[in-house]
Amino acid sequence: MTIWLIIAILLGIGLLLILVEVFLIPGTTFVGLFGFFLSMGAIALTYKHYGQQTGMIALISFFIFSGLVLYAGFRGGLWKRFSLKSSIQSRFNEGLTSSLAVGEGGIALSTLRPFGKAQFKDEQFEVKTLGQYIDPGTPVKIISIESNQIIVEPTNPI
Repeated sequence: MTIWLIIAILLGIGLLLILVEVFLIPGTTFVGLFGFFLSMGAIALTYKHYGQQTGMIALISFFIFSGLVLYAGFRGGLWKRFSLKSSIQSRFNEGLTSSLAVGEGGIALSTLRPFGKAQFKDEQFEVKTLGQYIDPGTPVKIISIESNQIIVEPTNPI
């Protein structure tokens, strides 16, 4: 009687691990393989202790039940409950750089290391330096604008 309990527990844990692999942590392979080996071990125990006919019934039943559970999970959208549904819609300085020109001066609003915010013509922009760290409040000038990326350097006060 206890061997049936062990077989049922191994089959249940094996199927659960396979489902976890498919729906929660796809791509790891380890969890799914471990679940598959647990299930196959349980079926091997069935063959050993209860004979070929019962083992075959257990094997076929396991694959049919697993297939039905996977089908129901995919059909019912189970993975959608765990997937990210939102996306970032904002763009980086998109269409805003047309009002700026190379050589134009502004002021750093945040620490630029090397990315940060600067103000030009009463507007804030995401800017980048060529590797320098610039403190907030430091005057900066635009040295190039490349595909919505504003590259600045500190200006030397005269």
